[in-house]
Amino acid sequence: MTTLFDHKDYVPPQKKNISEPQAAYALREGWKKVYGKYPSDKSWAIIWAKTCLETGHFKVGFWNFNFGNIKKKFEATNNDKFTMYRCSEILKKKEIFFDPPHIQTAFRAYESLEDGAESYIRFVSGKERYKKAWQKLLEGDAAAYITELKTAGYFTGSLETYRNTVVSLVNSFIKRKDDFINWKPTDKITFKEIGITEQELIYYQQIKTLDLYAEEQDTDIEFIEDDINLTVDKNWLLTILEFLASIFVRK
Repeated sequence: MTTLFDHKDYVPPQKKNISEPQAAYALREGWKKVYGKYPSDKSWAIIWAKTCLETGHFKVGFWNFNFGNIKKKFEATNNDKFTMYRCSEILKKKEIFFDPPHIQTAFRAYESLEDGAESYIRFVSGKERYKKAWQKLLEGDAAAYITELKTAGYFTGSLETYRNTVVSLVNSFIKRKDDFINWKPTDKITFKEIGITEQELIYYQQIKTLDLYAEEQDTDIEFIEDDINLTVDKNWLLTILEFLASIFVRK
């Protein structure tokens, strides 16, 4: 018996972990690719806040660079890659969970952060059903944007909770706008930016997982200290994180 796991467009789920400024940068650049110019600060803040909520701050719920948990549509002309992971929907006021390979667990999957950001902008701005919502986003009205998305059936959760959270995140974005606007891609990154906590860093050191990995890869990491702000090579750190993710479940 075949399942969605056997579908030609299926790819394994990969939990991504990026910093909030990095996500903001990707969304802003994605907007420019679609519209030929950058968004207003308010529109930028709203689209960042909405995706921040959807993805658990671009960490705990950020799968395969899908910024908005966009579902896969199984149509003859649709060749979008997709992945599957456990999710829930609010149906008849009850939270119902679904597990793969149920069709409700099929979400679009992207090969890169840039592809995911651009696709998300095109999705929410180009769908006729979200036309009223998108207009509210362009006007910089976060509360109205979320209300219109709810009306259009974008999400099934509580409108009040969803709206209040997004508005709060928008306010947080505005306060931190300088950090976001000044962020640029680099080959260096800190442990803090990638989302490692001080407790995790100390724990990793104590169990010497990093040392063991360094021996396998012939990599010198003796310089690592319990410093959450230490700057290291980004590609090297991401490789370490992928290794750790394969043996640890991070909260």
